[in-house]
Amino acid sequence: MQRMMLAAASAVLLGTGIGMPAGDVLPVQGPDAYYASVPPAAWMPADTADSLYRLARQALNRGRYREAAEQFRSIYSLYPQSTYAADAYYWEAFALQRIGGGRNLRRALAALELQRAEHPEATTRGDAEALRSRINADLARLGDAEAAAEIAQEAAEVAEAPEAPMPVAAPEPAAAPGVVRVGPSPRVPRVPRTPRVGRYGNADCEGEDDSRIFAIQALMNSNRERALPLLQKVLARRDTGSVCLRRFALMVAAQQRGAEATDLLLTSARSDPDQEVRTQAVFWLSQT
Repeated sequence: MQRMMLAAASAVLLGTGIGMPAGDVLPVQGPDAYYASVPPAAWMPADTADSLYRLARQALNRGRYREAAEQFRSIYSLYPQSTYAADAYYWEAFALQRIGGGRNLRRALAALELQRAEHPEATTRGDAEALRSRINADLARLGDAEAAAEIAQEAAEVAEAPEAPMPVAAPEPAAAPGVVRVGPSPRVPRVPRTPRVGRYGNADCEGEDDSRIFAIQALMNSNRERALPLLQKVLARRDTGSVCLRRFALMVAAQQRGAEATDLLLTSARSDPDQEVRTQAVFWLSQT
Protein backbone atom coordinates (compact mmCIF):
# COMPACT_ATOMS: atom_id res chain seq x y z
CA MET A 1 0.00 0.00 0.00
CA GLN A 2 2.81 2.38 0.84
CA ARG A 3 4.39 2.20 -2.59
CA MET A 4 0.99 2.69 -4.19
CA MET A 5 0.22 5.82 -2.23
CA LEU A 6 3.67 7.23 -2.98
CA ALA A 7 2.74 7.14 -6.62
CA ALA A 8 -0.89 8.10 -6.26
CA ALA A 9 -0.24 11.17 -4.13
CA SER A 10 1.73 12.88 -6.88
CA ALA A 11 0.90 11.14 -10.11
CA VAL A 12 -2.38 10.16 -11.70
CA LEU A 13 -5.95 11.39 -11.60
CA LEU A 14 -8.05 8.36 -10.76
CA GLY A 15 -9.78 7.09 -13.85
CA THR A 16 -8.27 9.60 -16.27
CA GLY A 17 -4.82 8.32 -17.06
CA ILE A 18 -3.35 11.82 -16.84
CA GLY A 19 0.04 11.76 -15.22
CA MET A 20 3.37 13.49 -14.74
CA PRO A 21 6.32 12.94 -17.08
CA ALA A 22 7.67 9.39 -17.26
CA GLY A 23 10.46 8.69 -14.83
CA ASP A 24 9.19 11.15 -12.21
CA VAL A 25 6.45 9.02 -10.67
CA LEU A 26 5.05 5.52 -10.49
CA PRO A 27 1.56 5.77 -12.05
CA VAL A 28 -1.37 4.17 -10.25
CA GLN A 29 -5.02 4.38 -11.19
CA GLY A 30 -8.30 3.47 -9.53
CA PRO A 31 -9.50 3.24 -5.92
CA ASP A 32 -7.26 0.23 -5.30
CA ALA A 33 -4.35 2.68 -5.04
CA TYR A 34 -5.34 2.97 -1.39
CA TYR A 35 -4.96 -0.69 -0.44
CA ALA A 36 -3.36 -3.93 -1.58
CA SER A 37 -5.21 -5.64 -4.42
CA VAL A 38 -2.82 -8.42 -5.50
CA PRO A 39 -1.78 -11.11 -3.00
CA PRO A 40 1.95 -11.79 -2.89
CA ALA A 41 3.25 -14.99 -4.44
CA ALA A 42 3.41 -18.01 -2.15
CA TRP A 43 6.61 -17.91 -0.11
CA MET A 44 6.41 -20.83 2.35
CA PRO A 45 6.34 -24.17 0.45
CA ALA A 46 6.67 -26.18 3.67
CA ASP A 47 3.56 -24.55 5.16
CA THR A 48 0.53 -26.85 5.45
CA ALA A 49 -1.67 -24.21 3.77
CA ASP A 50 0.75 -23.36 0.96
CA SER A 51 -1.12 -25.23 -1.79
CA LEU A 52 -4.47 -23.81 -0.62
CA TYR A 53 -3.03 -20.30 -0.62
CA ARG A 54 -1.77 -20.81 -4.18
CA LEU A 55 -5.23 -21.88 -5.32
CA ALA A 56 -6.89 -18.95 -3.52
CA ARG A 57 -4.45 -16.47 -4.98
CA GLN A 58 -4.95 -17.86 -8.48
CA ALA A 59 -8.73 -17.67 -8.14
CA LEU A 60 -8.58 -14.07 -6.93
CA ASN A 61 -6.23 -12.95 -9.69
CA ARG A 62 -8.53 -14.54 -12.28
CA GLY A 63 -11.62 -12.82 -10.92
CA ARG A 64 -13.22 -15.91 -9.40
CA TYR A 65 -14.08 -14.02 -6.24
CA ARG A 66 -16.53 -16.44 -4.60
CA GLU A 67 -14.08 -19.29 -4.95
CA ALA A 68 -11.24 -17.11 -3.66
CA ALA A 69 -13.24 -15.93 -0.63
CA GLU A 70 -14.08 -19.52 0.35
CA GLN A 71 -10.49 -20.68 -0.04
CA PHE A 72 -8.98 -17.80 1.93
CA ARG A 73 -11.54 -18.46 4.68
CA SER A 74 -10.50 -22.10 4.70
CA ILE A 75 -6.88 -21.12 5.31
CA TYR A 76 -7.49 -19.49 8.68
CA SER A 77 -10.32 -21.89 9.60
CA LEU A 78 -8.44 -25.12 8.89
CA TYR A 79 -4.88 -23.96 9.48
CA PRO A 80 -4.97 -21.17 12.09
CA GLN A 81 -1.24 -21.61 12.77
CA SER A 82 -0.31 -21.19 9.12
CA THR A 83 2.01 -18.40 8.05
CA TYR A 84 -0.68 -17.41 5.55
CA ALA A 85 -3.54 -17.24 8.09
CA ALA A 86 -2.98 -13.67 9.33
CA ASP A 87 -3.49 -12.11 5.89
CA ALA A 88 -6.12 -14.58 4.68
CA TYR A 89 -8.82 -12.58 6.51
CA TYR A 90 -7.95 -9.51 4.47
CA TRP A 91 -7.98 -11.33 1.14
CA GLU A 92 -11.31 -12.96 1.96
CA ALA A 93 -12.73 -9.50 2.71
CA PHE A 94 -11.22 -8.11 -0.49
CA ALA A 95 -12.84 -10.88 -2.57
CA LEU A 96 -16.22 -10.39 -0.86
CA GLN A 97 -16.07 -6.65 -1.51
CA ARG A 98 -15.48 -7.41 -5.18
CA ILE A 99 -18.61 -9.59 -5.26
CA GLY A 100 -20.61 -6.80 -3.65
CA GLY A 101 -24.12 -6.80 -2.22
CA GLY A 102 -25.14 -6.07 1.33
CA ARG A 103 -24.65 -9.61 2.68
CA ASN A 104 -21.18 -10.05 1.20
CA LEU A 105 -20.07 -6.59 2.29
CA ARG A 106 -21.12 -7.28 5.88
CA ARG A 107 -19.29 -10.61 5.78
CA ALA A 108 -16.23 -8.72 4.56
CA LEU A 109 -16.42 -6.35 7.52
CA ALA A 110 -16.73 -9.32 9.86
CA ALA A 111 -13.57 -10.86 8.38
CA LEU A 112 -11.66 -7.62 8.91
CA GLU A 113 -12.88 -7.45 12.51
CA LEU A 114 -11.65 -10.99 13.08
CA GLN A 115 -8.26 -10.08 11.66
CA ARG A 116 -8.04 -7.06 13.94
CA ALA A 117 -8.82 -9.20 16.97
CA GLU A 118 -6.76 -12.27 16.10
CA HIS A 119 -3.84 -10.86 14.10
CA PRO A 120 -3.25 -7.15 14.78
CA GLU A 121 0.35 -7.69 13.58
CA ALA A 122 -0.71 -8.83 10.08
CA THR A 123 1.11 -7.11 7.24
CA THR A 124 -2.24 -6.14 5.66
CA ARG A 125 -3.64 -4.36 8.73
CA GLY A 126 -2.96 -0.91 7.26
CA ASP A 127 -4.60 -1.96 4.01
CA ALA A 128 -7.51 -3.37 6.00
CA GLU A 129 -8.44 0.03 7.42
CA ALA A 130 -8.64 1.55 3.94
CA LEU A 131 -10.59 -1.45 2.65
CA ARG A 132 -12.99 -1.11 5.59
CA SER A 133 -13.67 2.50 4.58
CA ARG A 134 -14.32 1.38 1.00
CA ILE A 135 -16.74 -1.33 2.18
CA ASN A 136 -18.60 1.14 4.39
CA ALA A 137 -18.88 3.51 1.45
CA ASP A 138 -20.34 0.70 -0.66
CA LEU A 139 -22.82 -0.12 2.10
CA ALA A 140 -23.74 3.56 2.46
CA ARG A 141 -24.60 3.70 -1.24
CA LEU A 142 -26.90 0.72 -0.64
CA GLY A 143 -28.71 2.70 2.05
CA ASP A 144 -26.99 1.31 5.15
CA ALA A 145 -27.39 4.13 7.67
CA GLU A 146 -24.91 2.66 10.15
CA ALA A 147 -22.15 2.42 7.54
CA ALA A 148 -22.90 5.94 6.31
CA ALA A 149 -22.64 7.30 9.85
CA GLU A 150 -19.35 5.49 10.45
CA ILE A 151 -17.69 6.76 7.27
CA ALA A 152 -18.93 10.30 7.98
CA GLN A 153 -17.57 10.21 11.54
CA GLU A 154 -14.22 8.84 10.37
CA ALA A 155 -13.92 11.53 7.72
CA ALA A 156 -14.80 14.25 10.23
CA GLU A 157 -12.10 13.01 12.61
CA VAL A 158 -9.51 13.18 9.82
CA ALA A 159 -10.41 16.80 9.13
CA GLU A 160 -9.89 17.96 12.69
CA ALA A 161 -6.39 19.10 13.66
CA PRO A 162 -5.25 17.60 16.97
CA GLU A 163 -4.83 19.96 19.90
CA ALA A 164 -1.28 21.06 20.55
CA PRO A 165 0.21 19.16 23.49
CA MET A 166 0.77 21.11 26.68
CA PRO A 167 4.46 21.70 27.39
CA VAL A 168 5.75 19.64 30.28
CA ALA A 169 7.91 21.54 32.74
CA ALA A 170 11.14 19.90 33.83
CA PRO A 171 11.27 18.92 37.51
CA GLU A 172 13.07 21.42 39.68
CA PRO A 173 16.24 20.24 41.39
CA ALA A 174 16.28 20.56 45.16
CA ALA A 175 17.57 23.93 46.34
CA ALA A 176 20.66 24.04 48.52
CA PRO A 177 20.00 25.00 52.15
CA GLY A 178 19.77 28.74 52.61
CA VAL A 179 19.50 29.45 48.85
CA VAL A 180 16.47 31.33 47.61
CA ARG A 181 15.35 29.91 44.27
CA VAL A 182 13.85 32.11 41.59
CA GLY A 183 10.92 30.66 39.63
CA PRO A 184 11.92 28.48 36.66
CA SER A 185 12.00 29.83 33.12
CA PRO A 186 9.13 28.60 30.95
CA ARG A 187 10.01 25.47 28.95
CA VAL A 188 9.91 25.94 25.17
CA PRO A 189 7.72 23.28 23.52
CA ARG A 190 9.50 20.92 21.14
CA VAL A 191 8.62 21.59 17.50
CA PRO A 192 7.73 18.43 15.53
CA ARG A 193 10.02 17.58 12.61
CA THR A 194 8.67 18.51 9.20
CA PRO A 195 8.83 15.58 6.75
CA ARG A 196 11.82 15.78 4.43
CA VAL A 197 11.30 16.06 0.69
CA GLY A 198 12.57 12.96 -1.06
CA ARG A 199 13.25 11.89 -4.61
CA TYR A 200 9.60 11.98 -5.66
CA GLY A 201 8.81 15.09 -3.66
CA ASN A 202 6.83 13.20 -1.04
CA ALA A 203 8.91 10.06 -0.47
CA ASP A 204 8.89 10.53 3.29
CA CYS A 205 5.09 10.49 3.21
CA GLU A 206 5.02 6.92 1.94
CA GLY A 207 2.43 5.02 3.95
CA GLU A 208 1.71 7.94 6.28
CA ASP A 209 -1.97 8.84 5.89
CA ASP A 210 -3.32 6.65 3.11
CA SER A 211 -6.10 4.90 5.03
CA ARG A 212 -7.18 8.10 6.76
CA ILE A 213 -7.59 10.12 3.58
CA PHE A 214 -9.58 7.29 2.03
CA ALA A 215 -12.31 7.95 4.58
CA ILE A 216 -12.88 11.35 2.97
CA GLN A 217 -12.56 9.83 -0.51
CA ALA A 218 -15.21 7.26 0.40
CA LEU A 219 -17.52 9.92 1.81
CA MET A 220 -16.98 11.96 -1.35
CA ASN A 221 -18.36 9.06 -3.37
CA SER A 222 -21.50 8.75 -1.27
CA ASN A 223 -22.16 12.29 0.01
CA ARG A 224 -20.17 14.93 -1.86
CA GLU A 225 -21.95 17.86 -0.21
CA ARG A 226 -20.87 16.64 3.21
CA ALA A 227 -17.37 15.62 2.13
CA LEU A 228 -16.24 18.84 0.42
CA PRO A 229 -16.21 20.97 3.61
CA LEU A 230 -14.19 18.24 5.36
CA LEU A 231 -11.70 18.14 2.51
CA GLN A 232 -11.44 21.92 2.79
CA LYS A 233 -10.67 21.60 6.52
CA VAL A 234 -7.91 19.08 5.82
CA LEU A 235 -6.27 21.35 3.25
CA ALA A 236 -6.64 24.31 5.60
CA ARG A 237 -4.68 22.58 8.35
CA ARG A 238 -1.25 24.02 9.01
CA ASP A 239 0.10 21.71 11.70
CA THR A 240 3.29 19.91 10.73
CA GLY A 241 1.70 16.56 11.53
CA SER A 242 -0.73 16.93 8.61
CA VAL A 243 1.79 17.70 5.85
CA CYS A 244 1.53 14.23 4.32
CA LEU A 245 -2.22 14.18 4.79
CA ARG A 246 -2.55 17.46 2.88
CA ARG A 247 -0.42 16.12 0.05
CA PHE A 248 -2.66 13.10 -0.30
CA ALA A 249 -5.77 15.28 0.02
CA LEU A 250 -4.75 17.19 -3.09
CA MET A 251 -5.31 14.05 -5.15
CA VAL A 252 -8.82 13.70 -3.75
CA ALA A 253 -9.55 17.34 -4.56
CA ALA A 254 -8.22 16.90 -8.09
CA GLN A 255 -10.70 14.08 -8.74
CA GLN A 256 -13.62 16.44 -8.16
CA ARG A 257 -15.18 18.75 -10.72
CA GLY A 258 -16.48 22.24 -10.17
CA ALA A 259 -15.44 25.59 -8.78
CA GLU A 260 -15.20 24.36 -5.17
CA ALA A 261 -12.51 21.82 -5.99
CA THR A 262 -10.58 24.32 -8.11
CA ASP A 263 -10.68 26.83 -5.26
CA LEU A 264 -9.23 24.23 -2.89
CA LEU A 265 -6.30 23.62 -5.22
CA LEU A 266 -5.77 27.35 -5.77
CA THR A 267 -5.72 28.04 -2.04
CA SER A 268 -3.17 25.29 -1.43
CA ALA A 269 -1.00 26.49 -4.30
CA ARG A 270 -0.98 30.02 -2.91
CA SER A 271 -0.80 29.64 0.83
CA ASP A 272 0.22 26.20 2.07
CA PRO A 273 3.47 26.46 4.05
CA ASP A 274 4.81 23.19 2.62
CA GLN A 275 6.64 23.67 -0.68
CA GLU A 276 5.76 20.21 -1.99
CA VAL A 277 2.06 20.77 -1.26
CA ARG A 278 2.20 23.98 -3.29
CA THR A 279 4.08 22.26 -6.11
CA GLN A 280 1.59 19.40 -6.30
CA ALA A 281 -1.36 21.78 -6.14
CA VAL A 282 0.00 23.62 -9.20
CA PHE A 283 0.41 20.31 -11.01
CA TRP A 284 -3.14 19.22 -10.26
CA LEU A 285 -4.45 22.60 -11.39
CA SER A 286 -2.69 22.08 -14.71
CA GLN A 287 -4.57 18.79 -15.12
CA THR A 288 -8.02 19.95 -14.04
